[in-house]
Amino acid sequence: QIRADCGSLEASLRTFGQAEPVFPAMAMPGTRSAGRRIPRKTEYKSAWSGEQVDSFLRVIDGLRKSVNTRSSVRKRRAVLQLMEALSEVRNFIRGLLEGETGGSGRPVLTKIFGGDCYRIAHLQAVMDSLAEVLESSGFSEDARLEEFNKAIAGVSDILREAGLGARLKEALENAKEGVERDVDEWRRQLIEKVDKCDGDDEVCKAVEELFSEYDADGNGMIAGEEYDDLVADLCDHVRAESKARSIRLKMPTLQSSDEHIKALVLSFIDPASERKISSEQALIGIKKIVDDIEDGPQQARKNQLWFQAHAA
Repeated sequence: QIRADCGSLEASLRTFGQAEPVFPAMAMPGTRSAGRRIPRKTEYKSAWSGEQVDSFLRVIDGLRKSVNTRSSVRKRRAVLQLMEALSEVRNFIRGLLEGETGGSGRPVLTKIFGGDCYRIAHLQAVMDSLAEVLESSGFSEDARLEEFNKAIAGVSDILREAGLGARLKEALENAKEGVERDVDEWRRQLIEKVDKCDGDDEVCKAVEELFSEYDADGNGMIAGEEYDDLVADLCDHVRAESKARSIRLKMPTLQSSDEHIKALVLSFIDPASERKISSEQALIGIKKIVDDIEDGPQQARKNQLWFQAHAA
């Protein structure tokens, strides 16, 4: 889906004589899109639409999930692609601002970003959620990011002047909650992925992906709020499996208490009560946690073999 959106955006940009790819396959440090020509005032009416902004949002949402990785190479590539996407949004907004004068009432900009104000609010919420990752990657003072934030602020000011201040405020609150829900669902899916793995390579890759999701600052250690979030999410997973088992076997007493579940989780991933988790601890501990409640001798045998191979 992301590549399809990139292709459609690239085709649109070529309409304005911009033949280079939206996201270069091998972006180099310092690559910029600032030199791309902004549409002339006579061009924006036929070029810019809400559908194009929706394409930008899909690309950015996809990249948002890709920037959390322990690989410095992959992370930098994903962040560079994200910066390119933000540059395109900046150029999009700049084209509208230059294409419509303040005296015209900016009907195109208001039509695209007004209404329920979802698009501009979602862009702002996504950027707020990425602030820590961009800072740890050394991009917090990148000129493209500053220009993007100015463009977003400019649109927000125009919408407030148009009497949409209350609606924009509500949309920002909803967008923030929506982004947080997206993150929660993504993390739940990653934990489920680890639970379903059975081969060494598959397990290692799944745990690494999960670890990177919680290791927001990329320092190779989950601590502080990262630690609390991981423990809480693992407890939720075990609680759900415990409840499902008790219902399936019609034995309510098999439903574990919250205290027991948390103690179990901590005993696997933080036995020394240090309130920090290394990648090595995560590899063994997380798999033990998600497989703690399983049915059938075949599953039990699979777990026994895997843990014996990694006990050292």
